[in-house]
Amino acid sequence: MVLSNENEFVVQDTTFSSLHNAVVVLTGASSGIGRETALALHQHGAHVVFGDVDANGAAETLSMAEQQQNQLGGSVEYIQCDVSLYDDVYRLFSSALDKHGHVDHVVASAAIFNREKWIDPALSIEEVAKPNTKASKILDVDLVGTANTSRIAGPFLMANRKGDTEKKTLTLLGSVASMQQVGEAVMYQAAKHGVLGLLRAMRTPFYRHRIQVNCVCPDITLTPMAAPFMDSFKKNRAWTQTSEDVARVILGLLDSDIHGKSFYLGAGRAWEFEDGLSEAMPHWLGSEGSRHFKWNLECLAKVSPVPFSSHTFSNCFCQDH
Repeated sequence: MVLSNENEFVVQDTTFSSLHNAVVVLTGASSGIGRETALALHQHGAHVVFGDVDANGAAETLSMAEQQQNQLGGSVEYIQCDVSLYDDVYRLFSSALDKHGHVDHVVASAAIFNREKWIDPALSIEEVAKPNTKASKILDVDLVGTANTSRIAGPFLMANRKGDTEKKTLTLLGSVASMQQVGEAVMYQAAKHGVLGLLRAMRTPFYRHRIQVNCVCPDITLTPMAAPFMDSFKKNRAWTQTSEDVARVILGLLDSDIHGKSFYLGAGRAWEFEDGLSEAMPHWLGSEGSRHFKWNLECLAKVSPVPFSSHTFSNCFCQDH
């Protein structure tokens, strides 16, 4: 797994040998990207414990795992879990640790989407008299659920660890909506921006404990969530990708030494953009604005009660060994 000169993340070795017998906690595997990630992990001999609110979809995932021609062992187990409920997420991790004795990787992929209007001047005074719980549920699942998973993941990844060189990872599922405006999906976009913010805030404390954390931001992916828009995508000849394409990149990151990065995924390919944003700052913020921004960031790093890095991370842990 390498980053090319064009910042493309290339998955060269698809044997993913480091994932054999690894224990992976995964959220949102009853369909879409989460399901294909769970199946791909199982195919490569990992032990997957996944949580989801959709019991029927989970049963389908379990059935598909049973039908896989898997010569490497591995297992897939389902725990009923609503990631917006903290106790549910804790129970998911506890079940994995109790059964396997350790947790190696965490993939936070649970997410929902709807087109409910939350913020729109066209709404009537009567409509805004009460909150739209369907719209706010997106924040509860996509952002709060990812934050719950991330908080609980750290101590469980550290539990029974055999030294700080034993690979441990946390992968967050953002979206192309993490990067810029995509339509008028206000709450979904706010939540996915928040997921990218989580990555940027967490990479320093996770780095101190040698836990890799990265974020993948898929563009148009052929999932049930995107189904209502597929006709429009095809009509306009949009680049698309499959859930299997995204799962392959996720497994590549779990198998790599990369830390603290975000990746745009489009048409089955992946490009890292954190370093590019930093390097291009004088172009999009201006040289003087960039100088002020970086100066104050360095000052904040010196006075912060919790030490943090004000620079972008090197590509991998291996450079520090």
